[in-house]
Amino acid sequence: MRRPKLVTAPEAALTTDADLSGLLTRREALVIRQAGLSADLERAISARRELLIQGGDAAAIADAERAVRDLESTALGVTDAVTELDRRVAAAEARIAADQEEAEREAAAAGLERNATDIEKAAAGLKRALEGVATAHAALLSSIAPAAAGQYDPHIGIASPADIARAFLLHGLAEALPSLDVSAEVRRWSTYVMASTVEGADPVAMAAEFGARLRETAGSIRERVIGPALPAHVEVMPHIEVPRPEMQIVALEPFTFTDAGGSPAYLPAWTHTIATPAAERAIEAGLALELDTEEGRDAFEKLKRRRESMTTSPPEHYVDLGFSLKEWRAAELSRLKDAWSAGQDRRAA
Repeated sequence: MRRPKLVTAPEAALTTDADLSGLLTRREALVIRQAGLSADLERAISARRELLIQGGDAAAIADAERAVRDLESTALGVTDAVTELDRRVAAAEARIAADQEEAEREAAAAGLERNATDIEKAAAGLKRALEGVATAHAALLSSIAPAAAGQYDPHIGIASPADIARAFLLHGLAEALPSLDVSAEVRRWSTYVMASTVEGADPVAMAAEFGARLRETAGSIRERVIGPALPAHVEVMPHIEVPRPEMQIVALEPFTFTDAGGSPAYLPAWTHTIATPAAERAIEAGLALELDTEEGRDAFEKLKRRRESMTTSPPEHYVDLGFSLKEWRAAELSRLKDAWSAGQDRRAA
């Protein structure tokens, strides 16, 4: 069976200004013809009227009737064609407007997408540059000895290596990016300090000035003007706290351990949230399972069924875990403090 041929509506292809112009030209021609036909029809009707009034012969009246009918039919066809052209012109104008709007939307969307790609590429470059800045800042910080830090600002006091490296970085950023408007407490080691706009300064020039002061001090030591014992920055150990992570467990058997306060903690066979070190020790001993595991959830379901089936609560024997959370935290605090001191020794070396 042959498929019927698809006929595209005439206006479906009319999407350009040239197409619209062609429609308007044809409509204008038909409107002019329509006006001429209207005048011809008025004359034909008038002639027929006169024949009828004057009692003309039948043949002449028949010719006049035929002329009126022909002109009326032609005028009706032209009027219909003008109406159809009006519809097609309106449809073409609507399609052209829709195409223009779609083109504008696509241009705007494509511009945003291109800009997004450009921003992402530029941001990746900025990230790499900042990683380089971070590396350079770390190298600068590690290069400043505590004794040298003590000579940084003789007018205000002893700065730390971190304070000096921070000042170099902030002034350098303000110099490289004046529009960034960097505000910070540059001299945090001073008694009189507040956040203010950072003035730009060349880090190389700052280092040259600082280096000149250090060399001048070195000369004074050699000339015995001052002694070798210089004011040096001493890093005060910060307040160190041992982390207190916790873990949810299901105790398979009752057990006990010493809590952070030094008192015994008794945990029956059930679910508990306890300090992670104690939980890990109980799991290693086979006395508990982490609740957020398949094995832990299965064990908890068994405990619930066993508890529901019990009519009385028999006395429980608590296994001593042999673990003191208080002693563990004391040892961990000592370890953290030793690690901090070792880091300071490495920086001073």
